[in-house]
Amino acid sequence: MVRLKMNGPLNTNSKEQIALDFIDPLFAIVIGLGFEAISREPTFTGSYLESLFYSPQTLFGKSESFTIAVTALAYLTVVSSWIGYHRSVLKKNIRITTTAGLFRFGVDIILLGLYWLLLVNFENFPFEMLVLLLVYVFFVPWDLFKWQEYKPEEIDSRRRRGVSVVWALIFLATYLLYVTYKPQASPRGDLVDWIVLTVAIVWTVLYRVHKERPKPSALMSILAITPRSKSTSKPLYIYIAGPYSAETRQGIDINVNRAIDAGIRVFRKGHFPYIPHLTDLIDRRASDTGAPMAWEDFIAWDKPWISKADALLYLAASKGADMELQEAKRQGKTVFYSIDDIPSANAK
Repeated sequence: MVRLKMNGPLNTNSKEQIALDFIDPLFAIVIGLGFEAISREPTFTGSYLESLFYSPQTLFGKSESFTIAVTALAYLTVVSSWIGYHRSVLKKNIRITTTAGLFRFGVDIILLGLYWLLLVNFENFPFEMLVLLLVYVFFVPWDLFKWQEYKPEEIDSRRRRGVSVVWALIFLATYLLYVTYKPQASPRGDLVDWIVLTVAIVWTVLYRVHKERPKPSALMSILAITPRSKSTSKPLYIYIAGPYSAETRQGIDINVNRAIDAGIRVFRKGHFPYIPHLTDLIDRRASDTGAPMAWEDFIAWDKPWISKADALLYLAASKGADMELQEAKRQGKTVFYSIDDIPSANAK
C-alpha cells in the first residue's frame, strides 16, 4: 500500500527531552575543558605549532608528536561518541521516567566523566588506555538499559549491542597486551606506545563503522548477552508493511496473499496483526458499486493504524512499505524485519 509520508519533529514528550537537554551542554563543557587543558601544554603553543606549519618534518621522532597523536585519539573518541549518542537518542530517546532510562542516564554521566579524563590526561598514555577501555566497557550497560526501555527490541538493535560487547573485549585484550609488553623503564612514546596508539585509533574508527553495519549478524545477536525469552509480557498490535502494487492483477494477488500469510503467522504467535493489504477487497467492492475510492481515501484509512500499533513487521521493500517503515521509526515503534524475530506472546 502507498502511504502518506509524515514529516515533523521527534515524537518525544518534555520529560524524555530532559536527558538530551542535560547531556548536550555537558558534552560541550567537557570538550571545552579539554581545550583549556591543551592550551597549557607547551606542545600546543602558538610558536611551536607555527614552527610545525613551516617545518612539519621536525615533528617526527619527538615526544611532542606522540602528545599530539594521543590528543587526537581522545578527541576522536569524544566527538564520535557525541555523534553516535545523537544518532541513537534521536531514534530512541532516553525514557527518563523509567527505571532503565534513569540508569542509562546515569551511565551517560559516567561516560562524560571518562571523556573528561581522556581529554585532560594526554600526557599519561597508560592511563589514557585504561580510560579508553572503561569507555567501551560502559557502552555495554548503556545498550542493555536501552534494551530494557524498548522491549521487545528490533533485531538490528540486538546486533548493535553485540557489537558493543565485541569491542569491549577487543579493547580489553589490547590494554592487557599493552601493560604486559610495555617495559617499565621504557621512555614515553617508544615503539610499543606508538603501535598501541595506532591500533587504538584504528579500533576507534572501526568500532563506529561496525556499529552502523553489525556483521556477521548471527554472531552479533549471540554476543548481545540478552537473557533468552520465548515470550513477551503481553500481545502486540503489529502493522504488516510490504509491497502491494504490481504490474498485473496476479502480482497484486501474490503481494496481498504474502501479507495475509504473514498476518496469520503473527496471530499464531499470540499477537494481533493489522493487514492494510486487505483494503484491496474494499477497493474492488467500491469499484463494482460505481463509487471507486481514491488513493487518498486508503491513506486516510490505513495511516492511523501505524500510530495505534506497538510494532511494525517489514516484509520487503516498496515505495509504500518504505514510507511506513520510516514513519514507524519516527514514532519510535519496534520494527521487526523477520517473523522469526517476533517473540511469542503469553496467553492471557
